[in-house]
Amino acid sequence: MGLTIPSVPSVIADLLAAAVWAYPTRRLTNLSDVRAALIDNVDVLVSSRLSKADFDTRLSAIRAARIDNLDVLLSSRLSTSDFDTRLSATRAARIDKIVTLEEHALGTLAADGSEQTVAELTALGTLEGYIDLANMQAGDTIAIKLYAKMKSGGTYRQYDSFTYNGVQTSPAIHVLRVVAKYGFKVTLQQTAGVNRNYDYNFFKEILA
Repeated sequence: MGLTIPSVPSVIADLLAAAVWAYPTRRLTNLSDVRAALIDNVDVLVSSRLSKADFDTRLSAIRAARIDNLDVLLSSRLSTSDFDTRLSATRAARIDKIVTLEEHALGTLAADGSEQTVAELTALGTLEGYIDLANMQAGDTIAIKLYAKMKSGGTYRQYDSFTYNGVQTSPAIHVLRVVAKYGFKVTLQQTAGVNRNYDYNFFKEILA
């Protein structure tokens, strides 16, 4: 079975798209009346736009006015000297409130059987760190105690203590962050076994 394609008059084939578009009865296949109306409206919308000459004339004036206004806005801002003087003070005040970390206590404590201070904080700040109990052996016992002062010139008051015996499977003891103003300290005392060495590392938060 063959397919026969009807011949198209050459005059139609030679028509320009613009000429076809000008036909009042034109209609695209499978195009609804609503879509066709929308396409026709595109012509109206485009034709109602500014010409290039009007665009350059009118929009340039608007653009110029906005640029002029930008100059006014910029000129109303602080001068360079005022900016440096006034904002530097504000910036400095904010920087003063920035908190940073620094190493506070690092070393090795040689246990002697007495209660020994590992780390101490005597000003407003926070303290946090680690004590290494890896050297402990069977028969060894140590106590780690935490103290705080409630007021300037006050007495240290114990608020927590921990006891460790023998070999430690998790030897790095973490002393959690504590906030203090008048005083805070961590002590270690070996109460049984052979006195051993214990490494420690503490950090504090301070105002930058």
